[in-house]
Amino acid sequence: MIIFSSMALAVDNPLSDPNGGFTIFLGNLDYVFNGYFIVEMLIKIFTLGFLFTQRAYMKDPWNVLDFIIVNLSIVSMLMTALSDGGGGLRSLRALRALRALRPLRMIQRAPQLKLVVNALIAVVPDVVNVLLICLLIFLMFGIICVQYFKGRFNACQGDRYDVLSGDADLVALMEAPLPWDQLSDTQKGWFTTTPASAAVPKCDRNLLGSDDASSVYIGDGAAGDDELWNVVGASGATTSRMMCACMGASWDATVPQSFDNIGLAILTLFELTTTEAWVDVMLASVDAPTEIDNQPIRDRVVIWCCFYILFMVIGAFFAMQLFVGVLYERFVDMQKKMKGASVMLTPQQQEWLEAQRLGLRFKPMRKPRPPPDAWGAKAFNLCTAESFENSIVSCIIVNTVVMAMQYFAQGDSYGSALELCNYIFAVIFFVEAVIKLMALRLRYFEDNWNRFDFTMVAGSIAGIIFAVVGGGSGGGFINALRAFRLGRILRLMNGMPKLREVFNTLAITIFGLINIAVLLFLLMFIYTVMGVQLFAKVAYNEDFNANANFRGFGVAFLTLFRFSTGENWNGFMYNLAQAGEGLVGADGEDLPCVADPQYHEDMCGFNDKIDCVQLNGCGEIGRASCRERV
Repeated sequence: MIIFSSMALAVDNPLSDPNGGFTIFLGNLDYVFNGYFIVEMLIKIFTLGFLFTQRAYMKDPWNVLDFIIVNLSIVSMLMTALSDGGGGLRSLRALRALRALRPLRMIQRAPQLKLVVNALIAVVPDVVNVLLICLLIFLMFGIICVQYFKGRFNACQGDRYDVLSGDADLVALMEAPLPWDQLSDTQKGWFTTTPASAAVPKCDRNLLGSDDASSVYIGDGAAGDDELWNVVGASGATTSRMMCACMGASWDATVPQSFDNIGLAILTLFELTTTEAWVDVMLASVDAPTEIDNQPIRDRVVIWCCFYILFMVIGAFFAMQLFVGVLYERFVDMQKKMKGASVMLTPQQQEWLEAQRLGLRFKPMRKPRPPPDAWGAKAFNLCTAESFENSIVSCIIVNTVVMAMQYFAQGDSYGSALELCNYIFAVIFFVEAVIKLMALRLRYFEDNWNRFDFTMVAGSIAGIIFAVVGGGSGGGFINALRAFRLGRILRLMNGMPKLREVFNTLAITIFGLINIAVLLFLLMFIYTVMGVQLFAKVAYNEDFNANANFRGFGVAFLTLFRFSTGENWNGFMYNLAQAGEGLVGADGEDLPCVADPQYHEDMCGFNDKIDCVQLNGCGEIGRASCRERV
């Protein structure tokens, strides 16, 4: 039932038609699953007791996990029913995302997963110690960053500034702002309009200050004066931000990261430890101005590069690697206490592992004998000679080099020569297989490497036949058969003991790797379902696009897998949070974002037809601005 309910969670999508038959079916199915799990929980409680008996239900941590998940499902079900009924609790539908925790119940029922989780729980105290060390490092560097960079990662931007920034005098003035009385008539023309407009408000000495710093804001009632003064503040000093506002441009952040307070500083430094965007933040720090609300200056303090390099060495390469070292040391100690047994394997898997180790150590091999006929005896003497095996290994290496010599736009004669070489090697390996079959007869197929060789030869011959019969056509199928020959290089392991030992080690640890991989897949599955439920309706925004989004389980799973490699997870995060800002409708009008767009058959996402209307769901920042408008 847990597996079936997880499958239902995977196909459930907020973008589906709420009145569609499949959506109604999934909703009813969810009630069935919840009812089944509630009955299961009640039976266990009545059988074991709830809390005060010796084998009480709540005394088992795994039962506590089941209890929490089932009760979250009940709350989600009730909230969904209430929101559908009255509409006042519509925002609480996000609780439906908590159903994604349901697959966690698989851990208790899968011994291999339970074993891995228990091993990870055992190392939590050591991990906490490392976390405290990392937090201390982040705190020290964070205090320095807040001291020097708070409020300084902003600059004048926008279309109007881009038009005027080609003037070197304007750029110099923005970097070193002057009071109104010290501006030339040309400079004043950059900031004033007559009459003042909402886009470019009237600016004079009342806003930009005077050279003796004695002028204060009078508020003469000119259009835009009051609004602009509220933006720049009554500090009495002329700043780049004032000039930017007078120019009609926008004063925005240069990077999404911030050191405005110690909390944001620690989060930013943690982001940098993943090696994402650390160069962008470093360059923003190098250009950071001396005073807040002033324009950044290119390469103002280059020495900050050394500061960030030092942090990456200490915070990323040293502190983060402590986790690996602590986990390894802890697992080694646990393995010693278990007398060499693996902490990631069940007893049955451990027995299989020991059997494989014994088999590799004392692998019985029947001594081959030559066949009675003369031709078979000659073939046996040939294939058992060391020079024969060395010759075949040399052919494999040369064949691999020949296959690697192809390149784009190669000449016809060059390509024909390579193809001829491949045919010659195919004949050589075919003859090798025939000689070994003559020498060993049916015993040839008793060895795994011989079976592998025979498969490679059969694939190569099939590729040649298809290429000749099809006149060189066949497209991807022929290319796949040709690439199939590359597997022959694995035969080198049979003749290299050290390489074979590494391969055998990998083979006997496969169960431990599978146990960890299944747990990782379970976590990825849970986060994928939650991502679809929470962010399926959010509008596209730069990195949050058709190639990386949460509008379906498949693409969401691939997106999270990409993030697990560290690839642009932070850029996606910031774009997702800012989604919904600056949306434009089909006729060029501003399109306000909606916190929870309702189903519309002509809107993209709900129905991805060619002429669909842009989906206008808000990200977190967009939702905040939406609430402000309300």
